[in-house]
Amino acid sequence: MFARGGLSSPSPDELRLLPAHKAGARLACVARLEGDAEITIPRSSRVTIDKMATRGRRRGVYRLNPGVAKVFLGGRKSSALGALRRKHGLGPEDIALAGTNPDLMDAGLRADPQWCLGLHSRATLVVMDRQIVGFEAGDTTREAYGIALDVGTNTVVACLVDLRTGAVLGVASTINPQVVHGDDVISRIRFAKNPGGLELLRLVIVNLINGLVDEIVRSLKLDRQRIYLVSAVGNTAMQHILMGISPVDLGRAPYRARLVTSVETLASRIGIGANRDCKLFLPPVVGGFVGGDLVALIVSQGLERRKRPVLAVDLGTNGELVLAGGGKLVACSTAAGPAFEGERISAGVRAIKGAIEDVRIAGKGIQVKTIGGKKPVGLCGSGLVALVAELVRTGVIDPTGRMKTAREISKAALARRVSDGELGREFLIWPRPQISLRQGDVREVQLGKAALCAGMKVLCGAAGVDPADISEVMVAGSFGSALKPSSIRGIGLVPAEMSPKIRVIGNSAIEGAKLFLVSDKAREDAKRIAAETEHVELFTRTEFKDEFYASMGFPQAGC
Repeated sequence: MFARGGLSSPSPDELRLLPAHKAGARLACVARLEGDAEITIPRSSRVTIDKMATRGRRRGVYRLNPGVAKVFLGGRKSSALGALRRKHGLGPEDIALAGTNPDLMDAGLRADPQWCLGLHSRATLVVMDRQIVGFEAGDTTREAYGIALDVGTNTVVACLVDLRTGAVLGVASTINPQVVHGDDVISRIRFAKNPGGLELLRLVIVNLINGLVDEIVRSLKLDRQRIYLVSAVGNTAMQHILMGISPVDLGRAPYRARLVTSVETLASRIGIGANRDCKLFLPPVVGGFVGGDLVALIVSQGLERRKRPVLAVDLGTNGELVLAGGGKLVACSTAAGPAFEGERISAGVRAIKGAIEDVRIAGKGIQVKTIGGKKPVGLCGSGLVALVAELVRTGVIDPTGRMKTAREISKAALARRVSDGELGREFLIWPRPQISLRQGDVREVQLGKAALCAGMKVLCGAAGVDPADISEVMVAGSFGSALKPSSIRGIGLVPAEMSPKIRVIGNSAIEGAKLFLVSDKAREDAKRIAAETEHVELFTRTEFKDEFYASMGFPQAGC
């Protein structure tokens, strides 16, 4: 950081590490605030994510019908009036009545002064749910947009969608700035308990959404007043926070949600900048931590129509699982932990440039792939899983998760990388800067993968489905989208019977959010699906603990 004002004097150690040619440079981790000061955080030091899933595969098919239409009252007027009557059940009398609405008149006068002169022939009517909600000067029928949002615990994705065609016109994404108040859902809930904490979290996310929308519309030179629909999906806690509803009940047993139903309101009521009549839709939650993002996954993949059993996993710091088949849906959630996002790992980093995202051990060496092709700076979640999978495959880590000593490892090239340091045994991945995997990091991976694997087994038991009968395992989510099926199999993240059936489907939540924009039937399906899905509460299941411990181990070397 760069600072001016009341900070403690730099120590000799700090001076040694600081760049001599940069005036005012300080290390934020050691400098102490002693008075008024002006602090600047350079872009290079800001928390960012340079790789995230902004799209996914979609199987759910819906007819285009967003519930928003625009009719230009120019040209062949009879044709326009006929279309208005045929498609929306509205006629000239409705247009005349709308012209007497004080709210519409006020908006009309600001948009086009000729409205007050009765020159309606140059106006475009905006129709929502068979009601005239506004008019716009000239022919704006080609300008009808919606914003789809995936509000994740750590990342946020926004897509601008053309409501006339369903096409995605622009995408923006970034880290969720709420991470400074907690890197997982439970930490975020604890912060919301503080006086003013909930409102701060809400304002932070709404400001971010507005910033992402600005970024998209400016790049495309569009008018954000032409945005008429917003759909937002997220886990249960994120949807609570976005709507300003306390999530504190989710932080204690029996983990009940206060906001269960869908939300349909004006976007302006929570501060999202768009057309004054822009509507906001949030899907309902299933229960507990099984949120609207999993409902979006179900809709986007058409799971409620699948005949053979299918298991889908939305994988992040919180893992949400659903088992579908024969018209039945059963869902649960389990805490995967922040290790899969690169958190609480000794050399862990988020998915930034230089983060190791893939590892392969071949011959005598280790091949690493980094985000952006930059020099390695640490391990992100996908790189962590890939590395552990390779070390299990090559026998450096045994099935119990213990990292072997150098003497126990037959391959000399790998044995040289193992050492016993002050913080336990570690495996050297990269020499400068030194990036190593420690024994404690392996244990973090085991805890996360055991919770997910156990959740899958318990879910199968609750649904009365043999794990061997699962026809497909869909892996989605911010973290899941970055994983290779071979890495998933390599650490035993899914039960062995399912491992050959893994398919990574990308960001299914944003795909569902897009469908909620362009199809009123998709929105209705979301309400029905959430109500019909059976919620399995793992904390009440005695078998979960047994399955958790049984799932801690890794596959045998070479498998």
